[in-house]
Amino acid sequence: MSKIKFIDLYAGLGGFHQALEQLGHDCVFASESNVIINNLYAQNFPDTPLSGDIFSVIVEKDIPKHQLLCGGFPCQPFSRAGKQLGFKDEKKGNHFFKIIDILKFHKPEYLLLENVETIVKHDGGKTFRIIQDLIKDLDYEIDFKILSPHEFNIPHHRKRLFIVGRKIEAGGLKKFEWPEKMNIEETTINSLLFEKDPEEKLEIQPNAKKVFDIWNEFVKNFPDTNGIPGHPIWAHEWGATYDFENRTPFSTPTEDLLEMKGSFGCNITGIKKEE
Repeated sequence: MSKIKFIDLYAGLGGFHQALEQLGHDCVFASESNVIINNLYAQNFPDTPLSGDIFSVIVEKDIPKHQLLCGGFPCQPFSRAGKQLGFKDEKKGNHFFKIIDILKFHKPEYLLLENVETIVKHDGGKTFRIIQDLIKDLDYEIDFKILSPHEFNIPHHRKRLFIVGRKIEAGGLKKFEWPEKMNIEETTINSLLFEKDPEEKLEIQPNAKKVFDIWNEFVKNFPDTNGIPGHPIWAHEWGATYDFENRTPFSTPTEDLLEMKGSFGCNITGIKKEE
């Protein structure tokens, strides 16, 4: 494939950017609303025009012309870890429709989107049918697949939905093939940690070893009747004493938070909510 221009929406740390740049392509625009990550993105990719919140780009014409639109639009409305409000989420549920607006205006030949796997079954499958129909209505042939890094010998289990699309008039997806998964049964701890010498010793910091030991004890003592829980367990919540069942930490008054412990059991200090 010849060099193409792409845009990186909901860019995060720049995963799409890093991969496509290594393949020889050129990022002409990026958008990331998180200020801290936005600043880091600017340091890593200083030559890329960078916006904050995508809704701060008032009109689509302010985005440069491109052949490929990449976007990992917000997953919180569709994730098991959230309230699963979907498109009804007033803060993050409408971002997919912004992508549709950009596709309508610029008509890029290709699109590559990413989200949590649960979006496929969200609202009984209705949400994903809407997503597919809106993209297809713009004359794209699309395909989708749930992939995880561990299926490609990368030590990280994180299933994600990927949607690829190409304009039908440009040939659609006739020549497209998904990457071939590796035989994960052949993947071992040694194959992940030791690329050259299996006898090499891996340095483990004391704090990390403590976490491993706690997790090992947790697994060993978990009742055999139901098995390990299948829902997310956020490590940074361990040791925290703030209320997370009836209200979020961010919605908790500061004076209440000051009497509690935060992530990893650390004392909460400071008068600003971020602190």
